[in-house]
Amino acid sequence: VGYEKSRTKEQRLVQQKEREKFLAIIKNKDIAMKNLGDILENTPIELLADREFILTLVKRRGDVLKFASPDLRNDKEVVLAAVKQFGDCLSYASPELKNDKEVVLTAVKNRGFALQFASPELKNDKEVVLMAVKQGGWHLDDASPELQVDKEIVLEAMKHSGSFLRLDEKFRDDKEVVLVAIENDKDLIPNFLEFVS
Repeated sequence: VGYEKSRTKEQRLVQQKEREKFLAIIKNKDIAMKNLGDILENTPIELLADREFILTLVKRRGDVLKFASPDLRNDKEVVLAAVKQFGDCLSYASPELKNDKEVVLTAVKNRGFALQFASPELKNDKEVVLMAVKQGGWHLDDASPELQVDKEIVLEAMKHSGSFLRLDEKFRDDKEVVLVAIENDKDLIPNFLEFVS
């Protein structure tokens, strides 16, 4: 039993030294930005399952989440830290967290593109979709079919460079939608005139 305790203590010390070594490497911004993937691919598996280590890293670079263990991809605090840095990291989250409204809202607030990684239920959540289309109207394409024809969401999408020509036909004759689309994209006028003639 004494041997086991000293071995476990020794293993913890080795793991702590490994953690410190990798954190020091990653804190060097030049190396971290260029070679982070290579560095993490060579990181001991125990560190990729070490919550403190991964949480420290995702707070600096959200995309580190893709290297984390499955348990940590299902850890709400870890995933929230990642999607705050880079919303697209939602793609690496567990299915459970892709269906967590707080996580998905945080992701789409950072980057509307993250909506494509949300669960079908949240692609049909009006608050989530509105947040995504405020980042760019083209994210309407990732919403549920039901919300792609919701006038409030369509109007919001048109305010943020939405693609009028890809809209459901029922909105092409809607004066309010057409005016909002033209007001927010003057380049659309020649296309619109061609489209209606």
